[in-house]
Amino acid sequence: MPKVLIVSESYRNSAQYVAVLLRNLGIQYDFAIGDSPSIGLQTHIGLLAPNSTDCRNYLRQYDAVIIVRNSQPFDLALSVRLAGAWLQWTEPEDPPKLYFGWNFSVTATGVNPYIPPDFPLVRPNNADIPNTVAIADNNINAQSTFTGRPGTYPRLHRENISIYTPSACTHHSDGRIAYWRLNTDNHSSLADTLYTHRVALNNRAGEILATPTPQPDENYPTNTVIAYRYYNNFFLPMMRGGDPIYVHIKRVPFPDAFWLLYGLKLSGVQPAWKLPIYFETDHPLDLAADRIDGTTTVEVLNACTYIIDYMRDFCRRTGMVVHHAVVTSAMARAGGSLGLGQHWQYIHATRYSGGTPEIEQTARRCHEILIAGHREGTTPCGIHDHSIATDQGGGFWKSLTYTGFRRHSATHYNSPYNPSGVNLPLQAPNDVRYRKGQCCVKREHSPVQPGTGDATLIPSESGDYVEWNYPSNSMTGAAVQFDLPAGSLQAARMVIESNIAEMLAMGFPDGHGGEHGYTNCASNSSGGPAYWQAAREYGYKAFRSSYDCNVGSHHELNTIPPNYIWDGFHFLPYNTIDLASLPQYGGYGLYYPGAPSGRDAVSSWGLDNAGDITSDYPNTARRAYRRALCYSVSRWLGANTTLLGACYVHPAANIGFNLSNPNARFDGILEWKPGLPHFNNIVETFEEMYLVVQVLSDYLFFGSVSDLIKVREKVMG
Repeated sequence: MPKVLIVSESYRNSAQYVAVLLRNLGIQYDFAIGDSPSIGLQTHIGLLAPNSTDCRNYLRQYDAVIIVRNSQPFDLALSVRLAGAWLQWTEPEDPPKLYFGWNFSVTATGVNPYIPPDFPLVRPNNADIPNTVAIADNNINAQSTFTGRPGTYPRLHRENISIYTPSACTHHSDGRIAYWRLNTDNHSSLADTLYTHRVALNNRAGEILATPTPQPDENYPTNTVIAYRYYNNFFLPMMRGGDPIYVHIKRVPFPDAFWLLYGLKLSGVQPAWKLPIYFETDHPLDLAADRIDGTTTVEVLNACTYIIDYMRDFCRRTGMVVHHAVVTSAMARAGGSLGLGQHWQYIHATRYSGGTPEIEQTARRCHEILIAGHREGTTPCGIHDHSIATDQGGGFWKSLTYTGFRRHSATHYNSPYNPSGVNLPLQAPNDVRYRKGQCCVKREHSPVQPGTGDATLIPSESGDYVEWNYPSNSMTGAAVQFDLPAGSLQAARMVIESNIAEMLAMGFPDGHGGEHGYTNCASNSSGGPAYWQAAREYGYKAFRSSYDCNVGSHHELNTIPPNYIWDGFHFLPYNTIDLASLPQYGGYGLYYPGAPSGRDAVSSWGLDNAGDITSDYPNTARRAYRRALCYSVSRWLGANTTLLGACYVHPAANIGFNLSNPNARFDGILEWKPGLPHFNNIVETFEEMYLVVQVLSDYLFFGSVSDLIKVREKVMG
């Protein structure tokens, strides 16, 4: 079993993300803390002098040593200084050392004694920036908002592949990021020097690992370098983390997971298991309100169809599974007019005010792709109920009482996708219980047994319960509509079953993603224990959920368990990569002048300091494109690997591409609308993730949420 040493100046920030990702891969690790050489390195066996034989022998018990500090601007002296003493330890018995964004600048005088004469990288000098670093990404102030930027496109020399991933070797305290510069004389000598070590695949002392991929709008010095191997010492871009508190589950994005995984690959540290890459959508078929660009409802639905069809094809090619959350509840609880987030309405559009035959036909093309993908297992679908009337947009148990709740009824199932209808036990006109009793205890502790008075048996995986002393009028009779008290198992069953009934009526074989037993809760609100128990009864194994699972409303339970597991039922944290921060209005592509703030990628993701890419076009569009892909790919990768959670989009929030050639890649020439670049966020992000998985095939594979839950069981179960 490989074992890694993490060395940092503290346990905070990026060092935590390193530990969490190593844990998720089943790689053992220890922490060592230190900065000042005079104080020494604090290890689990005691304090060690950094340049001592004892320290060298201590490092040799590890397969790799990772040196990381959260922020190391080259115009300041911040650094893990004592790690410089280890540059000289290059024998085959010495482990590889991974220096992530290590500050060896002229200002960091504490490393002066350790920089060898043949050091291959130019030391950054604040007094001579043009000749000592390569300012990256057109001088953008990227460090201050690192989760959205920068737009860097390194070429990996060993693999001969370019990928979009945030890559900041160093940065200035004013926010500019930079690449390193190569000392070409020293590199030339090192590249000719024979060297034997398991990490020196070319048997040379020096090796360029990554450089900027040439771009039409960029002009870097010829000696620019992003990653380099010096003997058994790897110099790699910095890792940044925004969460100062150590917790079992990370919820703050970690933008640099790629470089950590790539560093493990370079050092030959193999995981105990691979991590699955999978994806999700909410509202695979939806409208977009208040458009200001002339996009029609049919065009929005067509765009959704192209996205869903592309996802299904990608899954067939790669083995990845995309889980779709189909908006449910409209069959029983919709209004009379075509509205946002009403899948049932779209495929029966001619029954509703505002619906047309063209809308219905367009929606059904997408719907039939969803059913086919569900049945073949590439794109399974689950329920997603926004019908509860609160300012939070729905989700399970968002208010104390569902006023005017309408349950499913045999009269609702009129659909060509299931003409024989559906028969479920809680549907109208069946007379069923909908209010909870005043007493409910485990059967072995109950003073009454089922069948005595109104005592009822409630089976549960954690043991049988007995509930009794029900209030008057606790049965529905034949009623379809009534006020439903929330928070009880009876309410949870009725809500969940009504959604499943709608899925069956629409032609899906189930409402829980087939074998995966999973769905994405509306508003990421999973409801509480009653809903988790009911969901398990209906075949669910996991939900995507916020930690505060009923945020913003009255509730009796406001969080899920701290480890995101309840009695074997999993809750997945998440990231989203929607172009539009308010998905109900739809996206406006990479950029749209006059679009409300947050509805195109430039404004939503902070891709340009000026918030406008129309000047110096198409160069500004290319820069925004690179930044967009660094953002989307790194957030998706971080969600699956670091959070062990989900990444998702609302397809309608990602329109902004040419409908005549929807799957074309960005080239700065093809337009979406006159003067505006074509940009299909889904196609771009998926195709780039394909390359990431190819590069990191020893650590990642395309899989499903079930694969992710298996890893979670190993790590947290």
